[in-house]
Amino acid sequence: MDSVLTDEKELFNERAGIREFDGGLDRENAELLAQQDVEAYKYKCEIDSIVRMYKTKGGDAVKSFLLQVEKHRGSETAARLREEALAQIRLGKVGK
Repeated sequence: MDSVLTDEKELFNERAGIREFDGGLDRENAELLAQQDVEAYKYKCEIDSIVRMYKTKGGDAVKSFLLQVEKHRGSETAARLREEALAQIRLGKVGK
């Protein structure tokens, strides 16, 4: 788990640095946008994980996972993940 947090921090620092030094933003705005970049990356990773789960474990495993997401993070989050994962599956992104 520590490596995940380290990776997130490294991604955050990299994105903030690029936005601040290369993009000319002040530190506060660079960090705000970097945090948005990290959240977008985590969301993409979660979608990719759901798509892989569908391929390897099937739809019932995905349904079970999304029920847990709904329980802990809310129905809107679960619905958004479900819709995006289904879109990726329909596009043939399963296992890619």
